[in-house]
Amino acid sequence: MGVNNHDIRHFLVFLDLKESAQGNRVPLVEEIATHTIVLPAFSAGAAGSIWGAPNFAPKECVAVYELAKDGKTAEAFEIFKRLWNVLDFLGKEGYAVSTKAAAQAVGVDLGVPRAPYGELQPEKLDELRKLIADTGLNYS
Repeated sequence: MGVNNHDIRHFLVFLDLKESAQGNRVPLVEEIATHTIVLPAFSAGAAGSIWGAPNFAPKECVAVYELAKDGKTAEAFEIFKRLWNVLDFLGKEGYAVSTKAAAQAVGVDLGVPRAPYGELQPEKLDELRKLIADTGLNYS
């Protein structure tokens, strides 16, 4: 079962459901499609994610996944919180358009957004570039 919702409260209900009567984990959450809650999802056993961030932060995203899977949540959180403001921006400003702009900002050309979407407005692009710079990401 996948979770595609920006509300962590709904995800926490799924986490509660993962505990069986004997206290054993059941494979309820298999994938997550909400970028700002991937860390708790991975920590809870999500097998994967539909996540735009690997397009502009591939090493960081793999590290978050692997650390969370290994139970090293605190270490994963240190990386995840570096990305948080960018991830939050993506959700607020148009996910696909912002993901392409973020990738471009770190030197990865994903092309222009498909119609009916357009590119970010210049002031939003400047805001995103500042957020990217604050993370220290650079893949060019």
